[in-house]
Amino acid sequence: MALDARTGRETAAGVTDCQGFTVHEKSGSVLCAPGEDGSVTVLDSASLRRKGSFGSGVTAGPAVTADGLVAVVSGLRVATYDLASGRERWHADSPAYLGEPGEVYFAGDRVLAVANEGVVTFPEGGPAAPDEVETFRPNLPDGVHRPVRRRRAGRRRGGLPRPPRRPRRLRISALTDGVARPLRGGGTP
Repeated sequence: MALDARTGRETAAGVTDCQGFTVHEKSGSVLCAPGEDGSVTVLDSASLRRKGSFGSGVTAGPAVTADGLVAVVSGLRVATYDLASGRERWHADSPAYLGEPGEVYFAGDRVLAVANEGVVTFPEGGPAAPDEVETFRPNLPDGVHRPVRRRRAGRRRGGLPRPPRRPRRLRISALTDGVARPLRGGGTP
């Protein structure tokens, strides 16, 4: 839904279900990710009408530069697209030993894909040679353990919403020790 800043009235209603969005001010576009099909959907910011889409099975992103370069992650694959045309500029795979990237960013002239076990960076224009791809793993002091990054709440592989969990019913046994325990049979009604 788009609102008029002066009046607060609705000016447009979108037909695309956005799980998250990024606004590109220079082009007047709203990037919704993931779309119904797991792609990034590009909407006009005034009318919220669909202008196009790119990527498939997007699991992280989009990140966008002022010049309209968009980066997304699909599994281990990092890809960039031109926002104006929707054409893919380049793609490369993140090393499997780092895990599946859960976030993607632009920093200077690099694309950063952040995974559970480290970070991989690519030149913004795409890697021309293997030595242009850099990986970094955290160097933690002895005795300090790396926290486990989890997927965003409510998401599962492929970017589709996770069905809501049914709450477990608990009973309190006041006659014994007052500790709440799950009901027999799994605790669901």
